[in-house]
Amino acid sequence: MRLEDLNRNLELHKQLNLAYDMAQSIRDRAGLRAASINAMPRGSDVADHVGEIAAAAADLDQSIRALEEQVDAGDRAVREFANRAGDVRVQQIIQLRFIACLTWERIAELLGPRYSAASCSRLLISYLDRM
Repeated sequence: MRLEDLNRNLELHKQLNLAYDMAQSIRDRAGLRAASINAMPRGSDVADHVGEIAAAAADLDQSIRALEEQVDAGDRAVREFANRAGDVRVQQIIQLRFIACLTWERIAELLGPRYSAASCSRLLISYLDRM
């Protein structure tokens, strides 16, 4: 696995979180309380703004399901890759960065006082270069 593949998984997580936020915002603004909308009756002569919003929410829900599947597959691949690393520090860095989506600063904080954001990044890059 290359850094580009790991970063792609990180980006998928970011896209999914953005989609979750957008879906919640749409529901809040439209007053939609249901978890999902299956259909809305519509007439050709009636402007149904709530129906249009509900349809957009349903489309977004479908996109979210597709993103969730991609994220799940990506997370499995990243975990398998991380588990092959002999160094437990590298395993943790990979999982915390590319699955938990933590910042380099937060990862360093979790690993302990001997680590900095730069040293965590260097450990990962060094490992990937050896692969």
